[in-house]
Amino acid sequence: MERPTFVPLDFSRGEGLLTPEAANYLLAVMVHGGTLVIAGTTGSGKTYVAQRVLQEMLDHFSRGAIRLFMVEDSNEIVLDGWNGNPQTDTGNVVYTVTRAEVKGGPPPVTMYDLIRAALRSRPHGVVIGEARGAEAWELVRAAATGHGHSAFTIHATGAEHVWPRFLQVVQAHPDAQRLDEFQIAQSFAEAVTAVMHIERNPSEGQIVKEVAEVSLVVERAAARPSFSPLFRYEVGRGLTPTGNRPMRPGFRAADLNLPDSFFRS
Repeated sequence: MERPTFVPLDFSRGEGLLTPEAANYLLAVMVHGGTLVIAGTTGSGKTYVAQRVLQEMLDHFSRGAIRLFMVEDSNEIVLDGWNGNPQTDTGNVVYTVTRAEVKGGPPPVTMYDLIRAALRSRPHGVVIGEARGAEAWELVRAAATGHGHSAFTIHATGAEHVWPRFLQVVQAHPDAQRLDEFQIAQSFAEAVTAVMHIERNPSEGQIVKEVAEVSLVVERAAARPSFSPLFRYEVGRGLTPTGNRPMRPGFRAADLNLPDSFFRS
């Protein structure tokens, strides 16, 4: 699949969650085949933000040019305004949902089952509504071997909490149980391009606290991926650039067709 050249969008600078600079960075990452993790606590709005980012990404592709598999407990992330009618299906998204165990009923279908079935279909990307177990490792392993345009949300209290939370949930996968933390960190760093942390609090409402790039380099002594904050929320100033530049090969500012000025503090 030939990816389109990302052209920065002229977002208005209003009261939205993301500044034009941060929004264009996240969209460019997804259009160029990166993997995004959206973190936050319950009720912070992770699913809504995931839907908006994915929709803007899909708008860069023509009908049928890209195929995403959605893996959720219920259809919450619905894209292209699809209402289930085959006549209006854009051919870009395959929706799958889990099935709970019911006594005397058909066997349950888990997120792990769904993502394994999705990967056998060779999709361009996979989206997990909320990663809570073995399915997180399947997605990261797939993304590390070329399944880009992927995303998942995860329950975490901050950007730095994403790693220990991910490490916790992937222990449900038998393959991950046989690996040490350094090996898991390497796979995470190879797969995940960027992390966005969302928070909702009484005084400020819903805000994006941080947008960070995940470094490809994992120090063996630390045995954890390194996050480089690109945008960080400051009281009174909102989401502002930190001055750090994206450094991942293939996802630097020039690679993403973004001006360097987007990242100047």
